[in-house]
Amino acid sequence: MRYSVRKAGILLAAILAVSLYGCSSGQTASTDPAPAASDSASASSNNTQEPASGDQEPEAASNESQSGSGTYTIGDVCTTDRFQVKLTDGGYKDRIEDGQYYYYEASSGNTFLILVFDIENISNDAQTIQTVSDFSIYVDGYQVEQTSFGYSNLAVTINGTSYNPLSSDIINPQVILQPGRKALGYLAVEIPNTWSKCEVEFDGATFVCTS
Repeated sequence: MRYSVRKAGILLAAILAVSLYGCSSGQTASTDPAPAASDSASASSNNTQEPASGDQEPEAASNESQSGSGTYTIGDVCTTDRFQVKLTDGGYKDRIEDGQYYYYEASSGNTFLILVFDIENISNDAQTIQTVSDFSIYVDGYQVEQTSFGYSNLAVTINGTSYNPLSSDIINPQVILQPGRKALGYLAVEIPNTWSKCEVEFDGATFVCTS
């Protein structure tokens, strides 16, 4: 019995020596990899990488441009000389109503495309945004006019969040922002259900969304 223990100890020491030599010489064992669940180093490394696809946040800085030139999509942040602009959200509505008196329905074969913008004045001066003339909207290459919902100034719910129009002034739709101030609201256009690509040009940048 003593002999067996001693012999096993000698054999174990020999195996350890060979293993240590293999590690120090940079050699890699040709055994099968361990299951991912038991590889704590791999799990720790993975935790520092991108989150699971369902939890990913929009990469706001990925398309950021100081000149404002370039193409951006929902979630991207664009920085121009005057503004920091983000196309926050978008969605469709066939009917928009206040639940009491006012409602608007898109024509047969059309829908309302709702585009939500978050704009911050990053300049040192007050800035005025004319929401009709400063935004140019093209659908499949054709310019389209923004839709005004008259005097009702309707709020619209997109993906569970309620938004007001970017401008609350129906007669003279504009936004006046002092330095450091922000505006959040939507623009609307009535477009065919068969649309493919919408482009919104503002302050040198182009925001793109597709059907």
